[in-house]
Order: sequence, then structure tokens, then C-alpha cells
Amino acid sequence: MSGSFTRQTQSTPKKIGIIAEDTYAVKFLEGIIKRLNDAKIIPQEIKIIRSRSTYGVGNVCSAKTRRIIDAWEDEVDKILLFMDADGMPIEDKIKECKKIIGDSQKVKPIIFEQEIEEWITKSTQQKPSEELKTTERYEKYMLPNYVSRIKPDDPKLMNLRSFKGFLNALNDP
Repeated sequence: MSGSFTRQTQSTPKKIGIIAEDTYAVKFLEGIIKRLNDAKIIPQEIKIIRSRSTYGVGNVCSAKTRRIIDAWEDEVDKILLFMDADGMPIEDKIKECKKIIGDSQKVKPIIFEQEIEEWITKSTQQKPSEELKTTERYEKYMLPNYVSRIKPDDPKLMNLRSFKGFLNALNDP
């Protein structure tokens, strides 16, 4: 593992808010953060801040998300927004989203080329959830059960732009 992701000792946990399109993504992401913490890949302990309104918000680039961000502004150190690119170039998706939710330094968008399941299949060639449905009878509600398949030192995972962005957001002060 690269030395750039070695944990530095800090006394208080970093508070991170998570907003995701998918209902089951937040629990999946919490599990991944725990795995990264256990592997000492992230710089300090992370405390996830969430509310019922952050589960499966659908369109993350919305007025509802803006209200959540405003409410969390003084509560969190960072807010991670997880969304699919929906066929758009990632940079265009980020620009479109910033027009609606603003450009707060605390907000870090994590854009999946296809969808969050790309972290499980480690591929963006075809729709990852469809691949999992075909090979493993996968259904979206099963997403949190796949946390154990996320290996923080997997080179294929580390090469995915969305996962690199996630690690960079977690490691960014």
C-alpha cells in the first residue's frame, strides 16, 4: 500500500456526512470506511453523520441535497456526495451538480462511471449491477452484504477513478 495513505494520529474523529442516490449505499459505504480504518488506510477515525433523509435521495443534485448540506454545515468536517454519472462525462456531472448545490469546500462529489457496484466488480465495462445479477442473483438490497468483497489493497479497485476520489476525499484534511 502506498505510503500516502498511512494513518496519521489525530485525537478526535473526523465527522463526515454521506449523501447517496441509492438507499443501501450509505450502509455499504460505512462498512468500507470501517475496513479502511481497520487497515489504517485513512488518516484518522471517521464518524459518519447521517439522517434518514440521506438514504436514497435519488437525484443527489437537488434542492433537497442543498438543504441537507446547509443543515450539516456546522456539524461536519466534510460531506461526501455519491452519484452515478448517468452517461455524462464526470466533469460535466460535477459542474451540473455545483450549479444546484453550490461550491462549498466541505462538499466532495464522488462520481461513479456506471454505479456503486463498480467497486465490487472492479469494472466499468458493462453495468456492474447487471453483471452481478447475471452471475450471483444480486439485488440492490444486498449491497451492504458485499462490503467483505472490498479489498483496500486490490490494484483493480485502486485504479477506479471513483474509488481514488473516495480515498482522496477521506484523506484530505
